[in-house]
Amino acid sequence: MSFRLECKKIRRTGLIGAFLCGGIAAAAFPVINTAARPDTFTAMSGSPTAVLMNANYEMTALLNLLLLTAGACILYTSNLQTTGFRRCSLFRSASPGCSAEN
Repeated sequence: MSFRLECKKIRRTGLIGAFLCGGIAAAAFPVINTAARPDTFTAMSGSPTAVLMNANYEMTALLNLLLLTAGACILYTSNLQTTGFRRCSLFRSASPGCSAEN
């Protein structure tokens, strides 16, 4: 497929918006966590960077994995949605579950 067609598909499915919202959430979590519990982080020993990475890494990684999984599901659904509809219209008599009445 052409690059232009893939860009149209990504824009139409809302994948860019989902990735932007997920990226903002993953970036905002450490800031909110640090602002909500400043006493916890100042009491820990070690460099400030190491403390913040240890405290927020797991949740940020989980948010990023959720984002990748959701993106893969969005693309998979958008690719198979049109293909499945075409198959149902071609083999309408062979597959009773694909009729328009259901």
